[in-house]
Amino acid sequence: MQNREQRPSIPRKSNARPSLFYTKEGKLKEQFVPLCHELKIDPSELLLKTPTDFFDPEIPEKVQAQRFNGYESKRLCTHFFFIISLQKNFLI
Repeated sequence: MQNREQRPSIPRKSNARPSLFYTKEGKLKEQFVPLCHELKIDPSELLLKTPTDFFDPEIPEKVQAQRFNGYESKRLCTHFFFIISLQKNFLI
């Protein structure tokens, strides 16, 4: 057996795309953009990205994974706030 250095595994896909809110391309549907502005949320904060969007050959894989996980964590928090706001307004 070869002694291989353990590399951090980068998730291959972002979370499943909830079709109620996102297009197939991972963008927020246009009908929710005005609500984002009303809630003072930048719609780009809800953009779904994949780990490959954070790929840079000059940066270690571990850092790329941390960047992706940080972005995804922030996006999920913003998404959760967005959903709660919709529910409070009885929009869904």
